[in-house]
Amino acid sequence: MQSTALSIAFAVAFSMAHVPLMNTNGCCQGLREGPRLLQEPPPLLTFPNTRGAALTCAAAATPTPTITWVTADGAHVDSVTGLRAVRGAHGNSTLTLHPFRPDQYRHDLHAATYRCLATNTVGTVTSRPVSVTAVVMQRYEVGVSDTAGEVGGPAVFTCDVPPTVSRHVTVTSWTVDGRTFRPSTRPDGRYWVLPSGELVVRGVTATDAYTHVSCTTSHAFDPAPHSSNAARVIVTGDTMLSRPHLLLRRDLVRPWTREDFLLPCIARGYPPPTISWYHEDGTRGRVALGGSGSLVGGSGRARVVEGQLFLSGVTTEEAGHYLCVANNSAGTDSYRVNVQVRERLSASVEPSLQRVDLGRPTRLTCRVSGSPVTSVTWYKDGRPIPPLPRITTYDRTLHIGQITREDGGMYQCLAKNDEDSTQAGAQVDLGDSAPVLEYRFISQTLQPGPSVSLKCIASGAPTPHVSWTLDGFPLPQVDRLVVGQYVGVGGSVVSHVNITGVRTEDGGAYACTAINRAGSTAHQARLNVYGPAYVRPMSVVTAVAGEQLLVSCPAAGYPLAQLTWSRDGRTLPVTARQKVYENGTLVITRVEKSRDGGSYTCTAQDKHGRTHSATASVQVLVPPTIIPFSFGEASQGERVQAICSVRRGDAPVTLTWLKDGVPLSQDTPSGLTIRPLDQFSSVLLLANAQAHHSGNYTCQASSAAHTAAHSATLVINVPPSWIEAPRDTSVTLGGSVVIPCHAHGFPAPVVSWRRTRDDQPGQYSQILGGGHGLGVSVASNGSLVVVGARSEDEAQYLCEAVNEVGGGLSAARSRSRSMFHRGSTPAFSARCRCVAAPAPRCCAMPKATRPSRSYGKPPTPAFMTSVWCARSTAEFEAS
Repeated sequence: MQSTALSIAFAVAFSMAHVPLMNTNGCCQGLREGPRLLQEPPPLLTFPNTRGAALTCAAAATPTPTITWVTADGAHVDSVTGLRAVRGAHGNSTLTLHPFRPDQYRHDLHAATYRCLATNTVGTVTSRPVSVTAVVMQRYEVGVSDTAGEVGGPAVFTCDVPPTVSRHVTVTSWTVDGRTFRPSTRPDGRYWVLPSGELVVRGVTATDAYTHVSCTTSHAFDPAPHSSNAARVIVTGDTMLSRPHLLLRRDLVRPWTREDFLLPCIARGYPPPTISWYHEDGTRGRVALGGSGSLVGGSGRARVVEGQLFLSGVTTEEAGHYLCVANNSAGTDSYRVNVQVRERLSASVEPSLQRVDLGRPTRLTCRVSGSPVTSVTWYKDGRPIPPLPRITTYDRTLHIGQITREDGGMYQCLAKNDEDSTQAGAQVDLGDSAPVLEYRFISQTLQPGPSVSLKCIASGAPTPHVSWTLDGFPLPQVDRLVVGQYVGVGGSVVSHVNITGVRTEDGGAYACTAINRAGSTAHQARLNVYGPAYVRPMSVVTAVAGEQLLVSCPAAGYPLAQLTWSRDGRTLPVTARQKVYENGTLVITRVEKSRDGGSYTCTAQDKHGRTHSATASVQVLVPPTIIPFSFGEASQGERVQAICSVRRGDAPVTLTWLKDGVPLSQDTPSGLTIRPLDQFSSVLLLANAQAHHSGNYTCQASSAAHTAAHSATLVINVPPSWIEAPRDTSVTLGGSVVIPCHAHGFPAPVVSWRRTRDDQPGQYSQILGGGHGLGVSVASNGSLVVVGARSEDEAQYLCEAVNEVGGGLSAARSRSRSMFHRGSTPAFSARCRCVAAPAPRCCAMPKATRPSRSYGKPPTPAFMTSVWCARSTAEFEAS
């Protein structure tokens, strides 16, 4: 049977309107990379005036970013002699606040909010704001007051710290008659220093009236200890009935995640009150917490210790309200505390890098973790995004309805709360768009002498390049004429030509052309300078055979009466292919090398009859033409070649081969060889064609005149090979099973199943697909499906995969006859062995033989034998 090739074309429609970009080595090479912060200041910074502090900001990008500092309102931060210094700019920068005397304190420097900005040509990113607070060190004293306590009840001492320094001072210990006690989550005898710094005396006795206590503190910026005066307990022996009175209360506690903290519940009263704790759950209501109390979800992180609630390694699950209740026979007292568990904020923006075409919509999503989150603000190039009709935010997602040229750059979301903040950024590049001229210079007529500036402003993506010509030729190389170009705000290119002391010979048709890989645009206008006729010298003009030649006469002077072209003394035109326009443009259609090459002279004449001429040399180049080639039909393992030969065209010619648009080297690692035959021919060789060699091959012939190309498609036919061949399968009678049979090749193999016929052994009948009821059928993917296995389904089954390349593949599966007993439970057994029974019978299944892989050879069928057997537990035992 003759092999046939089936070519399957697989096309993917790929829109660049909204394409996320991967920042890998193989993709996006050559793209500019926006700034990325490597190090940014913390959200809060407190420092003493005696030491000073430093903020560091570092960023990476291509090109290298510039680092600057600004205040909360965006004002630029500069150095202030003796107080503040800014050093570094390229890639990293440090803002230093020097030590200062108390009288040098400045609120705008020492109680300010700073941000660093990293900027390059892509855009700008901002760090999170850092709130700086300078602490002017001063002497302070701490004290302790006597406190009252009833015999048998508790007494609480508090270390009094001046409010001006309280946020920086910590109680480190208490001294009781020479014994030192430090903060702990568990009591130490009768004396307990709480983590918050209070001293609790439990079970007050009459002798406590003679006991002296004092506290010791330390300052965050001064480790020297500060001790208080001594105080004592004023002991009362009153045992009259009294309702509970809580000695310590908390309204709000804000621990960080994974932090341990303690909620006190210390009460006095008579009889001594009992302490109970409750967690107020939004779904379960008020939940009592006992000695082994646990919170929502059974976290087990809460326990009551000596009436105090201790939470260890808290998470956001423990947030909520807690209720302490002190109760005795005289009444109750309680307080309710709000526990807000803080989690460090982190953020990301998705996608982090994308390219969007002009006029298309896009969106950026800010993912924030941590709590609480009080605000999320979007920034564009370091500035908050103002409200605009086409830009909206919803549920932390920024929606841009229509992308404009100003929308390319760096975007950030800033999430913060009162104590923490975080930021994340994303880069939005504009998709390729052809240049657009936003500003064009106009025609001018003037006398010689003044200076003239011609300007074009162009935008596009990528950033276009602007070039200038004068009457179709490069600008004259003279000192009086200067070309400048720079990228302005928003990415537009500003290009200008400045002419100092304009002269008559500077007149002509000036043109600016903006070009990028998406296209080009141009603008032309005349500069007329009064004076006699003048024709500037012309360089060699190149023409391509078969195409149109257009040459402008570079004439100056104003006003001009006439512009003419001549060749060999004859005024043009002299043929139907030649035409001369009034503005001095010479056009020759269907250029021929033998007839049109040579010298052409342009002559300008002014109103006073004065003339001036210049000559241009026209060189005609013949573009290359490729002899068409094709591959024909090819199968796996065969030798394949194609010759690319240039029929005509001027030398030198460069021949290049491409596969699917990607250039091929001389010796590729995929088994493909490229060899030049001569300067006009090249051969592509495949010594052992494989499936991965299929594709579209293009030969390009390039010369100074033109680039020609011819393409041919190579399809390699591949015989079937197994992806998954049928295997032994177990199933109970009445059960269901799927037996896979999958193969691949090219063209795609057709999979079919057949089974032996009971009336004609050795003959097979086709099994049709699409069955949905009981019995045997073939699924759309080629698998054999057995639903409600019956005894009549026993047979030898054959799976075939054929694509008319080679001999195809087949795998057979045979089944023996089933054995049944009434009332028994049918089952499939891999092996059966005899057990005690009046008439023992056994069933066995020989070991299956796995199919061999076949490539292009007639395969050996793989026979897989399985057994359908029914057993009664009285007769058989599976092993």
